Amino acid sequence: MSPAPASAVITIPGAAGEPLSPGSPIRVEASGGFLTDVSVSRDSDDASISGAAVEQTQGRTTAWATTEPLGANESFTVDAVAENPAGTTTEKQLQVSTAPADVSVPAPSASAGSTTGDDPDL
Repeated sequence: MSPAPASAVITIPGAAGEPLSPGSPIRVEASGGFLTDVSVSRDSDDASISGAAVEQTQGRTTAWATTEPLGANESFTVDAVAENPAGTTTEKQLQVSTAPADVSVPAPSASAGSTTGDDPDL
């Protein structure tokens, strides 16, 4: 008997961590499967936030992102459902927030070995 396929994993960069910069999209990603449903709502008024697929594999969504700007100092609820190749679903609900307008959120650090500057050979 072969083992059951691993469940799809849903990740939401920015959830349970530092707030996103206002105007940055909320991105939802699936590994080991495909996203079948994603919804984002603003917690203050329960308004739905528009989004669309931003990456696809074999015609199925593997990454999704909001398409409207997010305001400063807001919180959002993200509900996502993913399916692995065997059809088993995984559901996840997370909170994401944006920083206040007067707070600068640092950009992700550069990977080791990367260079910056005006080197014309890069």
